[in-house]
Amino acid sequence: MKCKECQAEDKKSTITCRGGFTTLMGWEPHYDEDGNHHNHNPNKRTNGYKCSNGHEWQTVSKQRCPNAECDYGEDE
Repeated sequence: MKCKECQAEDKKSTITCRGGFTTLMGWEPHYDEDGNHHNHNPNKRTNGYKCSNGHEWQTVSKQRCPNAECDYGEDE
């Protein structure tokens, strides 16, 4: 991982992970009409980062459904 702001400024930096959190909503995995298993976890994971030049940012991600034919949880 690299700091996008430092890259734009042609600088080098190190990244510190500042922790994160996950929402805690409930959900129920299910099987569709073709018998395929789906796990549509609505929870989002937020992680914080800070570079050695003082830039800060967060990433937010959602877990993908393990069914390869399902696009639930792809980048939004």
